[in-house]
Amino acid sequence: MKIQIMPDGNRNLEKGQAYFSNLRQGDKVKEVLWLCCYKCGEDGLLSDHTITKNPDGTITVSPSIVCPNDKCDGHYHIKNSEIV
Repeated sequence: MKIQIMPDGNRNLEKGQAYFSNLRQGDKVKEVLWLCCYKCGEDGLLSDHTITKNPDGTITVSPSIVCPNDKCDGHYHIKNSEIV
């Protein structure tokens, strides 16, 4: 499944969609990714992950992502905007 990056300001995510926003932590501002789990639809904030914007417009995320919903077994990687 391919992750779809939505335009700025889109807060109504569907499974497999994501958007970037800025998060203020003290006196620093960091770009973060909000991701809607492709399995259960739970939104999760990826603020402690490394998100690489690739030249072709895709993203790669590391380390792996674990869905924040305790009832979901979603645990996956995103490489070139593909869930692997």
